[in-house]
Amino acid sequence: MPVKPLIDSEIKFIQGDGNYARIHRFDGSVECVSKTIKYLTRNLSDRFIRVNKSHLINRDFFKCIDQNKNSIIMECGTEILMSKRKKEGSVAILTGKEETLKLDDLQKVMHYFGWEYVRIIGGSWEFSNKSLKGNYCYIKQSFGGTYIARIEFSSIQNSKVTKQDVARAKTWFGLFNAIKAHTKSLIYKRDVLGQYTAG
Repeated sequence: MPVKPLIDSEIKFIQGDGNYARIHRFDGSVECVSKTIKYLTRNLSDRFIRVNKSHLINRDFFKCIDQNKNSIIMECGTEILMSKRKKEGSVAILTGKEETLKLDDLQKVMHYFGWEYVRIIGGSWEFSNKSLKGNYCYIKQSFGGTYIARIEFSSIQNSKVTKQDVARAKTWFGLFNAIKAHTKSLIYKRDVLGQYTAG
């Protein structure tokens, strides 16, 4: 039996169970699919946030937070516990107090350090460095967790992609520092290598 399309407005929450997941739909039906929570997280919009190891909730169907129980109450009455690791980020998103990344703001920060926006690839914003050819930075916004973004730096040399560094930022300031530190490191390596090869 084919899986119904994953349409945001039709899904209240998803409960994972190993390599399977139960999709709780708006009409009250529950569909079991052979997909992991990790897979579904990557293929759903940012309306869905992961509040514990096995639950994704659609924030359009969120009702309130029970702080005493550390749980989320959905409009349908279902109560879902938040994990300790996900609680802070989940509460911030559901109450509208989360730090969010906007591409316009991010482009200004990246431009300051010599990175230029290229495109969106695999859900990440891709940047290339103007003066350090072959170096790329991928920034993906995180939802419903402790971190606001995942940052990955890669370089391409002789058609070979090398992952140089992966960082996670909890705040805008943390993101700024991660970009600054890595760019500074790249410039240092280039300058040292330049002196070595010139000598």
